[in-house]
Amino acid sequence: MGLLKKLALASAFELGDQTHTVRYEAWRRIRAPIMLVGIAFVLLMAIVSIAWGQLVGLVVAMVFIMVVGIAEIIAQWNDASETIIAEAVGREQVRRRLKTLEGEGWRCVHRLRSTEGNLIDHIVWGPRGVFVIATRSDRGRIGVESGVLTLSGIMPPRHYIQDVHGQVTEIRERLSERLGRRVWVEGVICMTRAFVNGYQMHVPKPPTYVVHMERLLEFLGTFESRREITPEDASAIGNVLHSMEA
Repeated sequence: MGLLKKLALASAFELGDQTHTVRYEAWRRIRAPIMLVGIAFVLLMAIVSIAWGQLVGLVVAMVFIMVVGIAEIIAQWNDASETIIAEAVGREQVRRRLKTLEGEGWRCVHRLRSTEGNLIDHIVWGPRGVFVIATRSDRGRIGVESGVLTLSGIMPPRHYIQDVHGQVTEIRERLSERLGRRVWVEGVICMTRAFVNGYQMHVPKPPTYVVHMERLLEFLGTFESRREITPEDASAIGNVLHSMEA
């Protein structure tokens, strides 16, 4: 199914302002297969041309592109677009849930770019602390085995914990430096489609919480904070985070 058709179907979930991001990310993920197919085309044509002539080389290379290259690019495109749309839908669902907290003393920023160029999905802060939330939309069963996060019994396809830990470290250092005191920042992985036993898990090292989207608001509302965030603290934290959006 084409990306545009998938985007049309996903509109029922309202992607917000992420449509352009979805298209860009899909193209970015299939650039490597396209380049590899192009390189293979040139090399194959050159080799066959030397042996049997340019016309034969062109025909063989074109057959290769039609049979192997195009099929591989389409497969990669479909796989990438499905994953990217699921992630975008998940981010929008989480964003809408977090927005409902704004009347209860919480504040949020979304899609904040880190110093390494990566996007931080959500940062929410309020009476019970500061939280960096990464949205993940893989399917499977989340578990913790020997202190290690697993997805359907194996390591997740991406560095879930390391990515979130790096974002938590950066936000904590920025806030602590600007506010002149240590600010605790909690790392949260919010799963939108995977099964999470008990809807919530804790990975000890580095300390990270894994929460199903359906229980995210409950988790934030009942979290035992390390230090209370006063309205003055919340305002100062907001100034620092909003300055990173520029």
